[in-house]
Amino acid sequence: MSAQEAAKALAAVLGSQGVLYQSDAIELLHRRWASFVKQNDNGTESVAKSVLVEFRKLTETSAIWDRANKCWRLRVTTDGQGRSSA
Repeated sequence: MSAQEAAKALAAVLGSQGVLYQSDAIELLHRRWASFVKQNDNGTESVAKSVLVEFRKLTETSAIWDRANKCWRLRVTTDGQGRSSA
């Protein structure tokens, strides 16, 4: 089990559903790669940085992070430059 394998699984969900909520990503990781779920200083769970680095490589041009909805979604033509939506 590697960070790259975990990132590929997350990217596959994003590709098939068009959106990947952070909570769903964490749930998937808990089931298959629990070591890639980390706890933040504020006590919430998050995706490990090593997985996020690999996930970004896989989705660099195809997805953005939607802060308001706490999800990654496929990029649309109205999205600006960068990796986050406003």
